Amino acid sequence: MASYNESDDMVNWTAMQFAFEPDERDGTAAPAMILDPTQLTVKGENVTPRREERVGAVAGEDQVLTPTAPLDFYGPGVFPYEGVYLALVPVFHHWRGSASGTWPSTGDIKLAVSRDARHFTRLAPRRAFLTTGMDGTWDSKWIYPVLRPVRMQDELWIYYMGTNHDHAGRLDPLAEKEETAISRAVLRLDGFVAAEADYEGGVCMTPAIKFQGSRLELNLNTGAGGMARVEILTESGAPIRGFTMAEADELNGNGVKLVATWNGGNSDVAELAGQEIRLRVKMRAAKLFAFQFQ
Repeated sequence: MASYNESDDMVNWTAMQFAFEPDERDGTAAPAMILDPTQLTVKGENVTPRREERVGAVAGEDQVLTPTAPLDFYGPGVFPYEGVYLALVPVFHHWRGSASGTWPSTGDIKLAVSRDARHFTRLAPRRAFLTTGMDGTWDSKWIYPVLRPVRMQDELWIYYMGTNHDHAGRLDPLAEKEETAISRAVLRLDGFVAAEADYEGGVCMTPAIKFQGSRLELNLNTGAGGMARVEILTESGAPIRGFTMAEADELNGNGVKLVATWNGGNSDVAELAGQEIRLRVKMRAAKLFAFQFQ
């Protein structure tokens, strides 16, 4: 689990609260776990025997308390980003239950978001944000992020530590030797999540917003065969003349600042600045990561 705490002097800490922790969904998503009756809690008192006394302890095995959640959150790297707080969360996976006697003891990185830095939500569908490498590679068993990405022009560089042995110290069977290194993952600017449409097409619409600026830029990837069009609506959802879907020019490309246009190239939206409007984006085989007015 992860917690939030405050201090005025970095000595005395108050206001501790849980920010996020494993939940029922984590438990139901994992195979049935093996319960060890020697590792139970009675009336809030941990009565777990010492490590060397635990029944069935195996050399090299993670002595993770059971019953428990099938994963743990390690120290997340929390950082402010465009009006919210994002967290790169190291996750230790350790569910048990395999008939073969094997178990994962590995770590990857998930993404969580918060608007107040106190309550965090993992993004659906809870897939790993950064995954371990292929079997046999140097980062096949565990990865751990640095605190925050580094922006380099239109990219975000995420540095992470990786290793090919798991939490229990077991070397990847396909590895020739034990390796640990620091590497870099490259993400497009604002590329943490995307609204995605398949080849059959899809539509997304924003809540009512106000903007300042004279043009709309999209962080968009249509690939070679996709496209996107943008319609601007009133707060109540009525298309605005000059910016309707029928008048919208097709966007085809892959960039963080693709300019939306209408009627053969008009990009000027200054007349709508300060008004409450909605954007309706129609896409095919495309991903929309972000938008901004400039």
